[in-house]
Amino acid sequence: MLVDLYYEISPGFQGIFVYIRAYLTITLWDKNGNRVFAIREMAKSTKTTPALDDIPVMTAATIQPLCENATDILFSELKGKLTKMVKKSPTF
Repeated sequence: MLVDLYYEISPGFQGIFVYIRAYLTITLWDKNGNRVFAIREMAKSTKTTPALDDIPVMTAATIQPLCENATDILFSELKGKLTKMVKKSPTF
């Protein structure tokens, strides 16, 4: 299994605010090396931080809550999808 989680700063309303987007990629292989499934999901934080012409005005203390918010949203959306995907997979 390979899990990759990364974040991206995304411009918001007219360059005044920015969001954080969390991207998650999960790939699972069986014991023979065949790919069972691969999914890529994205979620945008509901919280924002100020920006000036799409350049964020932030410190590390303001980035962490935005990343946590985006990650929480991502995992809540992923919970149901992952269960369905594993059940549909022919190798399980």
